[in-house]
Parts: sequence; structure tokens; C-alpha cells
Amino acid sequence: MAGRRFFFEHKGQKVEVVDAEVRLGAAPDATIVVSGKGVEPLVAVARREGDGVVLESRARENEAKVNGRLLSVADLAPGAKLKLGDVEMRVAGAGVDLRLESDEGTFPIKVGANLIGRLADAAVMVDNPTVSRKHALVFLLPNGQARIRHLGAQNGTWVDGVRLGQVELSQGDKIEIGDDHLFFFASAPVAAAAPPEAAAPPAASPPIEPEPGGPPPPDATVIAGALPPLPPPVAAAAPPEGPRFELILGDETHVLGPGTFVVGRTPECDLSLPGDALVSRRHTQITVEGDTVRLRDLDSSNGTRVNGHRVEREITLADGDRVGIGGAEIVFHAVRPPDPYAATVLGVPAPAPAFYKTMLAGELGAAGA
Repeated sequence: MAGRRFFFEHKGQKVEVVDAEVRLGAAPDATIVVSGKGVEPLVAVARREGDGVVLESRARENEAKVNGRLLSVADLAPGAKLKLGDVEMRVAGAGVDLRLESDEGTFPIKVGANLIGRLADAAVMVDNPTVSRKHALVFLLPNGQARIRHLGAQNGTWVDGVRLGQVELSQGDKIEIGDDHLFFFASAPVAAAAPPEAAAPPAASPPIEPEPGGPPPPDATVIAGALPPLPPPVAAAAPPEGPRFELILGDETHVLGPGTFVVGRTPECDLSLPGDALVSRRHTQITVEGDTVRLRDLDSSNGTRVNGHRVEREITLADGDRVGIGGAEIVFHAVRPPDPYAATVLGVPAPAPAFYKTMLAGELGAAGA
């Protein structure tokens, strides 16, 4: 069987992943040029590894997402094992009493951003040449949830054996870069064509007329190495349905439709939070446009928080983001249906990407800077 072929599809064009790296970013010399607000010159590179393709983040801040999940972010649960370069650590404690333990010592993790690296003022200072000056960032939310973000260090960051910042791509994966996106496809293995057998020249005989639909006559010309006939075209799949966006408040689920959605204290708001003196009459506005959901604070007295950070400007929400309004915590959820086009365009079913069990959606915002 011949090996599989791998492609990225971007704006109607296909780019095959062969021996050289495929560079994704805003630089004019990128293999796939992706333009848009906040897109860095080099966001990620894709390369062949064995019988697959690995996508590796090269962004400093605004990295790519695969199926809505950031490449370099993962949950930190109590007992998790970390590896930064040659240094091994263990997550101990829980909640706001979280700490990292290693041969270098014990490091308490404070609410907010905690830098791990060789810098003298790092929250977790590790004096080891395999650890970068700014290697990784641990972010602890007030509710005790902890995340770690790899900051592009050369020697890598691992959480329970999974390396952050890179992922093996699967059939139909959607890669989001800024406001743009592309898809990854893999062809099915193709059986190699058997070489034609040598045959003695046929004896002279009257011409034979081929039967309709039958094999060619003996004196027909055979082109060695010709490609096998193309399979019948796959019926065009219906355009995939768009994602469904939800706000989850306790046991309540509020579906967001296209347009604006206002959260506040008055009954006229789409989501009313009466009786909370910390909530303004019109507190927060959420806007749904296509596949993008944006949030902005409506100059409220006490502000709006996303993942513990006060919103100073309009931001884009990601699946799993936690929105704090007054005393309420609202979880934003994006339900994305499977893409039938991605699953059938090459006649190969798209497997579920189980690789992402430790990867998280959500952005660290200013904490990652």
C-alpha cells in the first residue's frame, strides 16, 4: 500500500504537506499566508512525522486553535506531573493552596499569573540550563482552577506525558488563526499499481472489434504506470450547520442567537440578574456574528470579568470561558456539530480527536503576555 497524502485546504486552495515544513502565518514568505488582525508572522508549522502530520505552535501570543482548543494550554489537576526541559515537577495541594514540588524546592502558586523560568524574579525560579528564561506560565483562577501555558521554550513543556504546543492532526481538523481558518485532510492509503506482465507479441490476425464495455483488443496500446481510474465523484455534502452558543448559569441554559444579547439587572435584559446590587441595569453585551462571539462591558460600575480578568475592551469568547457579572458566574459554551464535508470529502471517516483530553479551550489574555 502506498503512504497517505496530507493536505491543508485554505480559501479553496490545497497545499500538500511533503518533506518541507508548511509555515502558517502573516509573513509574505509563509507557505500559507493567513492575514487578519493579530496574526503573527509565523503562527505555526506543520511537518511530516511517521505516517502523520504534527502541527507545532510558533506564536508568541496569539496562537492557533485546533477544533477550538489552544495548542499550548492544559489543565493542571492535583497530582499532575510536569516536565520542563530536564526538570520534573509535581502539582500538589488543591484550589488556592496549589503548589509545585521538585528537587529545586516547593513553590506556592498564587491567584493570577505565575511565571516558571530561569529569571530571578520568576514565581517558580528554576536554575537549570534546559529551562528557558520564560518557559511556562501557570494561571490560577480564584475558583481554584489552574491552567498551564507553554511559552514556546525550545526544550518543551509536558503535562502527564503530553507535550504542549504541538498536536498530531486528524482527518477534518479545523485550524483557526485569528479570524481565518483552514482544514486538514488525509487521503486513504492507495494500493500501488502492479507492473504489467511482459507478453509475447500477438500473432497476426484480423482486427478484433471490442465489445461495448469490454476489455481493449489485444493490439490496443497499454500505457505502463497509468493511474487507475478515478472513483465516482462523492455527492456534495450539505453545508455544515453553524455552531450553537450557550450561556450556562447554574441549572439554566440560555441559547445565544445571531445579534446582540444583553445581561443586566432590569427585566428588559435578555438575561436578567435581579436583586444583585453589583450588577448594573445594562451590564454586559454579547454579540454573535457567524462563528464569532464577542463580549464587551457596557461601562458598568463593577466591571465584567472573563476567567478572572476584568474586561477593558471587547474580547472574543472561547468555549469554556467563565464570565463574572456581579456575584454570578456564567459559563460560555460553543457546541460545534461535526462537519459532514470534512468527513466525506475524501471518502474517509473523520475520527474523534481523543488526543485532546488534556487540552483546554479558553485564552489566558493578558496573563500570557
